[in-house]
Amino acid sequence: MEAKEALKGGDNALAIRRAQETVELSLRAALGFMALEHPREHDLSGILQEVAILRRLPGWFEAEIPFMASVSRDLARKGGLAFYGDERL
Repeated sequence: MEAKEALKGGDNALAIRRAQETVELSLRAALGFMALEHPREHDLSGILQEVAILRRLPGWFEAEIPFMASVSRDLARKGGLAFYGDERL
């Protein structure tokens, strides 16, 4: 909700940060539910892809892994830029 409000208000950096936090925490919860240790980094795409190979997962979840990994990777990259900025700009 906060991401949506930030986007409506034109605060794109805050919207990206909140979206990234939501995705990261959701994926960490899913990994925790599977009793998996997760890396201490924002981009969880690598562990998601490993889990898809090493674990038997519900079909609906496995089907979404490429999308979830892509979103995690993209938002982790954009979240860093939104939080710290880019001195090249």
